[in-house]
Order: sequence, then structure tokens, then C-alpha cells
Amino acid sequence: MIRTLLFVTLLLLWKLAMAQLANTLKDSSTLFLRAYDVMPDRNYTFEQILTDTSIRLVANDSLLPYEATRYWLKLTIANSFDYAEPYHLIVEPDVNNTLYYVDASTKKWISTQAGASSHATIFQV
Repeated sequence: MIRTLLFVTLLLLWKLAMAQLANTLKDSSTLFLRAYDVMPDRNYTFEQILTDTSIRLVANDSLLPYEATRYWLKLTIANSFDYAEPYHLIVEPDVNNTLYYVDASTKKWISTQAGASSHATIFQV
């Protein structure tokens, strides 16, 4: 019984440690995102990132030393308001990015181009 309780406790602690913290939107013109997961790209597809459990992103990694020229970055943004609001996401440095997000109304993944050579990225949260 004690072994089972210890196992369940350790399992819950591990799950909490692996969960990404959410960046919560507040009534402000800007939000500096402090919680994110990142990893170098190894020619993964978006489907692989969503489904392959062996692919691990690292929480709040500084990207130093630089391991690749392309990275996967995961952000969790929580909307604390009762309505969807359009937001403009800027990823620095301002290079070419493909952004994937869940549309608030359809609950489906959307991809859009962002960065220096593209249009502004606005999405609903």
C-alpha cells in the first residue's frame, strides 16, 4: 500500500514538473512571455511535434550554445477574459517564422507566416 501511494505521488510530481506554465493575458498592451518550451529542429513535421512522445522540448532553454538554425518554440497563453481578443505575436529576432495556433472559434490548428518578410500575425486567444 505504501509503495503504491509513493508511486502515485512520484508520478503526479513528475507530471507537474513536465507541465508547461501558461502565460496569462492581462489588461496590458504587452506581455513578456516567460514560460516557453524550445528545442532544435531536426526536420520534424508539425504532425510529429503533436504526436511523437519521444520528442522533448526543454522548458525556458536559453538556446546557448546555438545547436541549429531552426527551432521549435512552444508557448501556452491563457486568456483570462470572457471574450476572444486579437493579439499580435512578435518573436525576436524578427526572422521568418511559421506560427501554429488553435483558432478560438473552430478549435482547429491554423498556421501562418510571420517575421521580417511577412504580414503581421494576428490571432484570437
